[in-house]
Amino acid sequence: MGKKSKQFILGVCAILLFIFVLVPVLTNNEKSAQMRQFIEENDIDANALFYTESEKAGEAAFYFMKNPQNQ
Repeated sequence: MGKKSKQFILGVCAILLFIFVLVPVLTNNEKSAQMRQFIEENDIDANALFYTESEKAGEAAFYFMKNPQNQ
């Protein structure tokens, strides 16, 4: 196996480690759980919040500004 093949496999493993281990560990906390619960309770399309200036996006931003313990 050549040097480039080993580098490629190592790179793929690093990406998979990041996606399937590091991201879940870093996002599995109380803040994320509260945000997830709020989004689900208010039936907010979280993906749309990144692309629109919808009324729900404003309500969510106001909620988090009003409740600093959630930040």
